[in-house]
Amino acid sequence: MKLVIIFIALVLSGCGATSSNTVPAKMAVIPVEELKCVECRPLQSKYHAELVNIASNTPYSMGVKSLGFRERKGLEYISIDLIGSRYNTIQTTTISRLSNEVFSKYSDMTKRLLNTPFKDDIDGVFLAILVTSNNFVSDPYPRDLNNEIIEIYSSKESLTKFHDGDITLQDALDQSQIFVNGQRMNFELKMI
Repeated sequence: MKLVIIFIALVLSGCGATSSNTVPAKMAVIPVEELKCVECRPLQSKYHAELVNIASNTPYSMGVKSLGFRERKGLEYISIDLIGSRYNTIQTTTISRLSNEVFSKYSDMTKRLLNTPFKDDIDGVFLAILVTSNNFVSDPYPRDLNNEIIEIYSSKESLTKFHDGDITLQDALDQSQIFVNGQRMNFELKMI
C-alpha cells in the first residue's frame, strides 16, 4: 500500500512522467532580452502575445522548442524550432526521416506563421526540426539518441506561391536555403 501511495505521489509531482524536450508555450517564446538578433528585439516585444498564442495553438505533434525572430544576411525571419518524432534506424534512413518531418510540419507551420499580424514585418520563415532515432531492437531504451536537424530558410514569396498552389513543396524547398546537421545542402524529399 505504501508503495502505491509513493508511486501516485511521484506521478502527481511529475517525477513519473516521461521526459520531453517540449516546454510550455509561454516558455517557448524567447524572452526579448535573450534574443540573439538585437535588431529583432522590437518585433519580439511588439508581437510577444501573438507568439505565445501561436506556440499555444500549435498541434501536440509539433512540440515547439523555441519561437522568435532572427536575422540572416540582412533579412528578418520568424523562427520556430520544433521537436520532431523519434524513428527506428532499422526502417528509415536520414533522408526519409527528415522528409517525413518536412512533409508533416512544413506546410502547416509556415501557413500559421504567415497568417499573422507580423507577416508584413518579415522576409520569410525559418523552420528547424530536431529528429531523433535509434535502433529499436538492439537499443530499445537508449540513453543517447541519434540527433539530426534540418533547418530551412524560406522566403515569404516562395511560401506564398506554395500555399497558393502555384509551386510544389519540392519547388519551395529548392528555392529555400537548407542545412542538414549544419551543412548547406540540396534536399530532395523521399518518403518512408
